[in-house]
Amino acid sequence: MILDNLIAEGAVEPFVVVMPFGYTHRLEAGARRRGAEGYKTDMEEFAVDFVTDLVPLVESRYHVGADRDHRAIAGLSMGGGQSLAVGLTHPEMFRAIAAFSSAMQIANSPAWGGIDMDAALANAAAINQLDLLWVGCGTEDTLFGVNRAFSNQLTERGVEHVFRVTLGAHTSEVWSRYLHEVAPQLF
Repeated sequence: MILDNLIAEGAVEPFVVVMPFGYTHRLEAGARRRGAEGYKTDMEEFAVDFVTDLVPLVESRYHVGADRDHRAIAGLSMGGGQSLAVGLTHPEMFRAIAAFSSAMQIANSPAWGGIDMDAALANAAAINQLDLLWVGCGTEDTLFGVNRAFSNQLTERGVEHVFRVTLGAHTSEVWSRYLHEVAPQLF
């Protein structure tokens, strides 16, 4: 509904949104992933699938541009961590990266299937080619501290970014506000 309203208002041009399932292995009913071991394989496989399978599939089936100027990656919570991990290791693929209330252990811990963030941020010049790197988190979110620390890490490495701090917890109300703010900046 948010994107439909933004399109109707003329705030954004229509664009294709693809929302992949963030796990590569389904659990049995009632089971939960626990700790790093439960996430590592899924996260690593997701990153490979996203870049080598999903992006080419979308570009072959839909009338979309097949270059960085026509791609953005964004997500919330675990998807925010995945968006950062995929986007920052492939800045040449995307014009924008946005991450809402990111589960940073997914993004920056190889034990959890994330990336070596220090290595990824070592090439600030490549990342600064992005038109937008946007990170947001509510102050009542249990992930606020790690998102603030990540913003500080970006600043220390000379990576240009927006760190949006708002009131709110790990909720759809916060993410809806972020989507409304970020969507017009993606393309």
